[in-house]
Amino acid sequence: MHLDYLLILGVCAESAAFSINGLISKNVALSLSHSYSIRGSSHLRSSSIPSMQYETSTQTKLNSDLNINIQNLIEKVDIFLAGKIGSVEQEKESIVKRIDEIHAKDLEFCSPFISSKLRKDSKQNSISYERIYSNEENPHPIAIRTTDVTQPLLDPYAIHAIRDAAETQWRDKNKSSSRFTYQRKGNYEAHLIDLATNVNPELLSIVNTALEDRIYPLVQDVYSDIIDLEDLSFQIYDSLVIRYNATEAKLFSNTIGAGQPLHRDLGIVSVNIMLNEEFEGGGTLLENQLSRNDVVDESVEPLKPIGAGHAVSHLSSERHAGVGTTDGVRDILVMFLTATRKNADSKVPSLERTARLKSMTRKHSLEFGSNHDAILCRILHHRLATKYTPTDGEAYQYLGMSLRDYAKIEENQSHALDIMLLAIRCLLVAFERNPCDGRLSNNIALSYENLLSMANKSGKSIDPIEMDSRIVSFYRRAMLLHQQCDKIGCDVSFDFDCATLNFGLYEANQDLFVEAINVLERFESSVSYATNEERNEQQDRMRNDALGLLEFCRRTLTNKIR
Repeated sequence: MHLDYLLILGVCAESAAFSINGLISKNVALSLSHSYSIRGSSHLRSSSIPSMQYETSTQTKLNSDLNINIQNLIEKVDIFLAGKIGSVEQEKESIVKRIDEIHAKDLEFCSPFISSKLRKDSKQNSISYERIYSNEENPHPIAIRTTDVTQPLLDPYAIHAIRDAAETQWRDKNKSSSRFTYQRKGNYEAHLIDLATNVNPELLSIVNTALEDRIYPLVQDVYSDIIDLEDLSFQIYDSLVIRYNATEAKLFSNTIGAGQPLHRDLGIVSVNIMLNEEFEGGGTLLENQLSRNDVVDESVEPLKPIGAGHAVSHLSSERHAGVGTTDGVRDILVMFLTATRKNADSKVPSLERTARLKSMTRKHSLEFGSNHDAILCRILHHRLATKYTPTDGEAYQYLGMSLRDYAKIEENQSHALDIMLLAIRCLLVAFERNPCDGRLSNNIALSYENLLSMANKSGKSIDPIEMDSRIVSFYRRAMLLHQQCDKIGCDVSFDFDCATLNFGLYEANQDLFVEAINVLERFESSVSYATNEERNEQQDRMRNDALGLLEFCRRTLTNKIR
């Protein structure tokens, strides 16, 4: 008995997704064929695990490869780029110039809102707040929440004016628009600048007063030990009034409520202001609230402001989700703050450049006629992102994923293996910085699979038992992290499904059908919370393929027992 599956490793926002049986979405870049049949005892582990718990029985050595010399790593990436791009420095200058022009254009979009004065000339902060810390042995601050009920950032009059203007625009379907955020049933968005320009001009003075008196002084106080504020002037580059309508969301699909999946914002600082309190669920989950250990931390709860007019704020680079609002309507005002440097040759702060380099990579790479050049474009963008913010784990993740894709089209097997090793080291640096990103753990496991396959093809010696241990450890970690998010109320179903099917297919290819069944059985009880129609179709295909694989594993196991 034999069954062939084609595993398509697509890259969507540099994270791995896939479909089976040759069902290719427009995001798919490369493919890797896997086939398996009943081969007897060819597997590396005994098939004896009775059930899948998404956690390891002992703490695995996930940090065993993290003793990496980052300077040496980056030098190797630069040598690689220099060998592939003749005018690499000129290309870098061109990319940075283009990114800076986009930044300047976005500043114009919200130019009617005032920018902050330099810190030395600004008002002193009068807003009390508490710091929120990461969930680890040596925690670091990841957000703040305002704490004094008598000191809201927006008073009731301002809140009413903002919500009323948004309601007016939402009633006019022709005026509802969004430039970049996730669109889903039950969610409504309105750009604050549109409301102030086209609906209620009084909002300009209301918002500018709040910015000058409370919001800018608060941000300058909170982030003074993280960002060099010496000559920095903050400014809104966009601001959204967002409505999460739980009742409407439930009418359209079987969801966990109205919310947003895990994502990062553009800009430098995000300020999330509550506009009402008549709802259930909701809140903001920061990825760094999750446990770094191989357990589910039941105490983790999404962050919520203490009341209407109050705020939660975090660096825009903190990956976070809008937890599903399960009943009622939740309205928030989110301000995305960027900045310019007043007395420097480069007006664009490094954090801003990094964010835009990561976000614009896909669009810029699509301008190239060949897949080879498109991948090099991605590598160059993400290398620049690591230059401007060396602590940005996501930049290293995207750099590693781009190098992995290049390794898979490199014809010289020895060179391909070297590039894949370079890619994995970048991913492990990313893991050291972002250990709670489930997509990353999934991508590391996939990359180790690629490495093992390439080593076998090139005749290189590699320990298959050690590779198997690492692959399984990272797949289990990915599933554990997605499980935590799912329990809290975040929509991670697509990434969860990707990791589940990848893991199940890996186990099946080892002839470990009991383990594969235990992993894949999740598809029989879970539901899909798709972000949009395209992803819904892709996810449905993936889930159908997973159920087909599950049935194959059960049938094969039954035949073996007979």
